[in-house]
Amino acid sequence: FRGDKTAKVMGSLAMEPPEPGRHLQGILVKRNFNYHILAPADLNKYTELSQSEVTQRQSIHYAGSPALLRHVVMQLAGNVEFLSETRWRIYSCVDLTLENNIITLEWQAQPVSDMYADALVAGVLA
Repeated sequence: FRGDKTAKVMGSLAMEPPEPGRHLQGILVKRNFNYHILAPADLNKYTELSQSEVTQRQSIHYAGSPALLRHVVMQLAGNVEFLSETRWRIYSCVDLTLENNIITLEWQAQPVSDMYADALVAGVLA
């Protein structure tokens, strides 16, 4: 027995009336054989689930000069935001800190941010 599956839109996503061709983006939740589409912010309001963020941090020994590191990062990333002399934001999502010959990369765990951090590690270690 196979039937059509339908999902009920709930929470803040249901505030606007549906329109033909309008795209809807949310989280699909199955509970008691029923499907619901929720905004991530509504997840803990309508379910017992909660949303978490994972911050990753990686430290690498670096023996080169800060000027060389700056050059390598600028060549690799292009747009670098200098938060301070020793702390930079690269790709708008990865923070790089250089202190005592240790480079520390810190970012929120997401596929794209992970890829950027991997590219930075490869560039620094090359």
